[in-house]
Amino acid sequence: MTVLLVADGASIHTRRWAAGLAARGHRVIVASETPPDDTGAEWVPLAAPRRGRLNLPAVARALAAAARRLRPDVVHAHYASHYGILAAAAGCRPLVVSVWGADVEVFPRRSVLHRRILQWALGRADRLTATSGHLAQVARALAPATVPVEVVPFGVDTAFFAPAPPSGELVVVSNKHLEPVYGGDLLLEALARVRSQGIPARLALLGGGSQADALSRRAKALALDDVVDLPGPLPPEAVRTWLVRAAVAAYPSYRESFGVATLEASAVGRPVIASRVGGLPEVVVDGVTGVLVPVGDIAALAAALAELLRDPARRAVMGAAGARWVREHFAWTASLDRMEAVYREVRGSG
Repeated sequence: MTVLLVADGASIHTRRWAAGLAARGHRVIVASETPPDDTGAEWVPLAAPRRGRLNLPAVARALAAAARRLRPDVVHAHYASHYGILAAAAGCRPLVVSVWGADVEVFPRRSVLHRRILQWALGRADRLTATSGHLAQVARALAPATVPVEVVPFGVDTAFFAPAPPSGELVVVSNKHLEPVYGGDLLLEALARVRSQGIPARLALLGGGSQADALSRRAKALALDDVVDLPGPLPPEAVRTWLVRAAVAAYPSYRESFGVATLEASAVGRPVIASRVGGLPEVVVDGVTGVLVPVGDIAALAAALAELLRDPARRAVMGAAGARWVREHFAWTASLDRMEAVYREVRGSG
């Protein structure tokens, strides 16, 4: 099957879909503003949008011409408010559009025009996919009832993120972008409370983002700069190394559509603490694989951290349960199976 992915070639999610589908024998072509490095996929370069997306008609025409030339069996656009709109404008069919989160949770709230454009694009799809039940509900509220929405979780490579024995260090890790929505500020405040109780915990905030400098300054203001690591953007191998080193992983997000990072920590065998918001309750079994806390509640976050950091036996039980949970429900191979089934269905109905 020939699959044309219309998606951000620089995104790790796009690269994983491209590589995973290619490994199963599909011809994968990525139409993107940036090349899909290290996937082996063919690349159709697209012009980046100009201010106000004034060049969208021209880019859509270029994508339509590429689709006519390549004759893909399925066109799969990722991120509805950008590449989904582009694929819809190009008239690509059969069309699968995957919603990721902010594209349907934030974009349509900006204005009535944004909402109408997004609804139009979703209505042009033959199938929508979402990584969580929460996100599927959001998509269903925007899309016409005639467009089916299927939950296809973005799974974890359980061979790469495999269970590992604990290091014995009291390190709290959060492998999320350093953006306000992911609550890095909450983790710093909670760490200060945990250490005030005599628990010698450290914190590693992995990744890059707009809040890197602000979080560094806040750590210094809280006299935590010696126990807070901000290593910046890391390759998957380094993320795995940090998760193996962790005692606990924490995700106090203000908004979260799914929780891939949370599942990566669980797959390694680490208990997780996460906000009870969005799709996170679908990936964290409260009291079994981790602990859910109210959004923005620093006291609850600090209490959950302190309790787990003081109890290595409970960490071990929760970590083992988390690794089983990921293997049984969120394996990457199962995600590929489900997406291939979607492709077959839309191809058959197209």
